[in-house]
Amino acid sequence: MFDYLFSFQGRASRLSYVMFCFLWVLLTVAFVFAAVMFSFISPAFLPLGFIGLSVAAVLSSIAITVRRLHDLNLSGWIVAFNLALIALLYLFIIFGGVGVGSFVPDLNSALVLSPFVKSALIILNIHVNAFYAMLLVWPGTEEANRYG
Repeated sequence: MFDYLFSFQGRASRLSYVMFCFLWVLLTVAFVFAAVMFSFISPAFLPLGFIGLSVAAVLSSIAITVRRLHDLNLSGWIVAFNLALIALLYLFIIFGGVGVGSFVPDLNSALVLSPFVKSALIILNIHVNAFYAMLLVWPGTEEANRYG
């Protein structure tokens, strides 16, 4: 089971991709509920558990996305491009204060974004969301392709 969750080889159908997304939503809700309940007993449980769940979720979601792209006969390196766009979103939020390229040391003042940064955030957000929606909608290749 864990080999499949963290494997970048092979293909993943639409159904397995949707089931994976649904499973992680359920696990996250269950973990948040357990964390709230156990945080009264051991406050250290909350941050350690979230770090562990976050690392597992990110690695396994990258792996299943790569396998889903393989099912569409596309390269898994497209995920790296989208991860770079997501990193760019965070950089725009952190460093894109009132002036374009101005450094904002206080994250509370980073909420005042320039129009350029707001437009870039909207465009990048649409791109990333459209990409993951495409993975849910497009059917995979029926016959064998170069990924299996």
